[in-house]
Amino acid sequence: MRDYFNGSIFLARKTIESDIFFNKPDKWFKVWIFILLMANHKDNKQFKRGECFTSYKEIAEYTKSDRVCIDHCIRWLKRATMIATRKATRGFYIIVLNYDKYQSILSKKGDTKSDIESEVKATQKRHRSDTINKNDKNEKNEKNTIKDIAIVPIAEKKENPINSLIDLFKGVNPNYIRFFSNKTQRSALERMVKNPEVGFEKLEGAIKLLPKTNKMEFAPRITSPLDLENKLGNLIVFYQQKKLKLETNKIIKL
Repeated sequence: MRDYFNGSIFLARKTIESDIFFNKPDKWFKVWIFILLMANHKDNKQFKRGECFTSYKEIAEYTKSDRVCIDHCIRWLKRATMIATRKATRGFYIIVLNYDKYQSILSKKGDTKSDIESEVKATQKRHRSDTINKNDKNEKNEKNTIKDIAIVPIAEKKENPINSLIDLFKGVNPNYIRFFSNKTQRSALERMVKNPEVGFEKLEGAIKLLPKTNKMEFAPRITSPLDLENKLGNLIVFYQQKKLKLETNKIIKL
């Protein structure tokens, strides 16, 4: 193993929605983070920014992954155009493609802030334009959709309430099975169930609405328990904007 490491890398919150985090084996994400940590943050005599030298043995030592797992991960990262590799005598060089895309927020804070502000303004302008151009038929369809999803019967609690809630994600995420063994996802549900402002019934109703709200314009896209915990405030605002009529014991009351 190497003697020491220093410095840091940027990890965007949106990473949680990435394919390698959400849909691939856990060790693959660990390998990907290891590569990001190893890559140079600036040019030097040995490597350019975003490049590093490593080996299967070293990756295995730090990630506790076997060679087959590492090899499959590396091949997938290359197919996904996230990295490129070049063989060497005692290992291989890795080039993190679009390294600036992952790390520029730390190195160019001013530019990033400006870019974000410009993007937000452009998005708001598009949203205003879309709203103005909606015809009566679309508005009527949207109102009917909201009316249809408002009434959500509350099911009885199962023996394990967390497993019961995870089961409801079957209609939200095809890979919901992973949530049963994922401590992070289970903890998110446990916190919300214990939260006096949310609770089991309200949480159950919210999850049942997700398959339809995820398809609605301007609604927050939520595909996991942790997503729901992080975006619950946005979901509440969305409900309030649509002026949904909430009835006790019939629908989710936020």
